[in-house]
Amino acid sequence: MTCIFCHLQHESPLFETEHFYLVFDIDPIQTGHLLIIAKAHLANLTDLSDLAALELLQIQKRLIGALYKLYPDYNWTFVCNNGQLMDPGTHLHVHAIPRQTGDGFWESVSPKALDLDKAALVQALQDS
Repeated sequence: MTCIFCHLQHESPLFETEHFYLVFDIDPIQTGHLLIIAKAHLANLTDLSDLAALELLQIQKRLIGALYKLYPDYNWTFVCNNGQLMDPGTHLHVHAIPRQTGDGFWESVSPKALDLDKAALVQALQDS
């Protein structure tokens, strides 16, 4: 399957850096929904170099600053899907979703409960 994101990076992004580019989502949750997309065809955030991961955070910070200047009544939620959660034909990307207080965003989310082992997670974090 051809990756739509690998094709998009050759079109006109809103903003780009060495490792990422920014576009409007073609299937937005609401107006203003943006995507920060990796230029490299990667499946997971863990596949990024430390430099690229820092660059991603810097883009998010810059984007929030610009958006607050333009739309001071909005806030933004950033969501990164990894691996098998992504739509077929895509690769690593971060959603920037415009939000307002009381918009009901989280009320419509009802994921299946997971049985997470806190002690195992703490150990895995220490080991990595």
